[in-house]
Amino acid sequence: MLGSRVNAQCSLTPLQHNYTADLVLAAGWNSSLVSNGLTFPRGMLFDSEGNLLLVDKGIGVLGWKVVGREDGGACLVEKKVVVENDEVRLEFNHGIALSDDGKTLYVSTKNDVFSYPYDAKTRTTTSSISKSLITNMSNTGHVTRTLYIYSGTILISAGSEGNLDPLATNPNSGHSVIKVFSLKEAHSRKNAFDFKTEGRLLGWGLRNSVGLTVDPTTGGVWAVENSVDMLSREGKEIYQDNPGEELNFLGWWNQTVNNPGYIGPNFGYPSCVAVWDVPSLPNNEGITVGQQIVVDQLSTKNATTDADCNDEKKFTSPRLTFQAHMAPLDIHFDYFPSGGDGGLWVSFHGSWNRDVPTGYKLSKIPFNKASGQPVAKATDKQSYEDVFWNRDTMKCKDNECFRPVGVAIDGNGRVWVGSDSSGEIMVLWTKGNRKGGPEGTDNGNNETSGNNGGVKNSAVIGRNLDGKTGLAGLVAGVFGMMLL
Repeated sequence: MLGSRVNAQCSLTPLQHNYTADLVLAAGWNSSLVSNGLTFPRGMLFDSEGNLLLVDKGIGVLGWKVVGREDGGACLVEKKVVVENDEVRLEFNHGIALSDDGKTLYVSTKNDVFSYPYDAKTRTTTSSISKSLITNMSNTGHVTRTLYIYSGTILISAGSEGNLDPLATNPNSGHSVIKVFSLKEAHSRKNAFDFKTEGRLLGWGLRNSVGLTVDPTTGGVWAVENSVDMLSREGKEIYQDNPGEELNFLGWWNQTVNNPGYIGPNFGYPSCVAVWDVPSLPNNEGITVGQQIVVDQLSTKNATTDADCNDEKKFTSPRLTFQAHMAPLDIHFDYFPSGGDGGLWVSFHGSWNRDVPTGYKLSKIPFNKASGQPVAKATDKQSYEDVFWNRDTMKCKDNECFRPVGVAIDGNGRVWVGSDSSGEIMVLWTKGNRKGGPEGTDNGNNETSGNNGGVKNSAVIGRNLDGKTGLAGLVAGVFGMMLL
């Protein structure tokens, strides 16, 4: 029985957070800290045996067995280093994915995608020899390379070179793009694909789309965008509340990836940015939330006026827009197996240079399952529901809080989320959970105005006044921004 496994394998001594911020849950949710002392946890997913795999930046890929608890929660046991960083691969820093059959593991550095034969029963790679499938992804700016596997293909997102990247106006630069490659062809080729010159373009003008996923019910392709910092418009600084972060719709799978002649849309960067706070903008007559505009630093030959930015033949506007600087990093669909609508989980990593910090929370965007689109309109400012957040985001300036990155959902409906600033993993669950598969298995591939989003009936779930963050602190300033 489940209870006997709990007593035998789950520690009865709760782990302690090593920061002072209060963590808050929406009503009906429970949580537990299941791992701490990690170096810099980023992307995570579940394998075919229900084991949790995670990229710990600077260390490699870690794997745990998941054991359920009587109260509906779970714990992690028997940690293994599945793949260790070495002199060849240098540093796995974010991306992780598994083949459709679960037998091949893919991990990214800033320059390459490597593959390993993988055995989920033992949580080991069956060969120490890896293969570089895609290369030449490196630039001197954003270093994450998000990986997502769907129907025999691998989708890869690469961000800009720095805050403002004029090279991103060229879709062939390999900057600020999402591309897709055939895995069958990648494995059969003698040489690795060149990311900049090969692959099919799903979208471009995407400054730094770290979160990337495909809707398992409709085939909709989605990405979340970290937008530009330190901007002004007509000489006035606007970067506290503009431009907004974005949820972008890249199209339907059968019309994009399965269409040989398809070339993805341009979402604006670096020519245009999306509006979040209209009143703070100079010359704002007729402007609405989510509309794209030009600003002082971004006028290019492609767009010199707001009208240019709203020309649908040139640029595609975001489906939803979020508060500036919330830094969405991971997204994962979750539909109730019993039917009805579900939503898209988003980890908001949080701001690094806003006077009043925002983000630092896990939220869910309600979706209409039939249409495959968010319930909210493109002009809505409250498009999501907060589930888990830090009560006092001012403490996050000193890294005294939980800073969400990777999100994964197991077969029992438990939501797992990691924090790179504190080196932790937490699991969240509701009473009874929403079982959608065998114990501990995953139902799909891994897919993150006010800070609390208007959530009511919440509860403080934990506080530790004794410890400090186990890391020396996130790298500050612009370099910290690049790690998003």
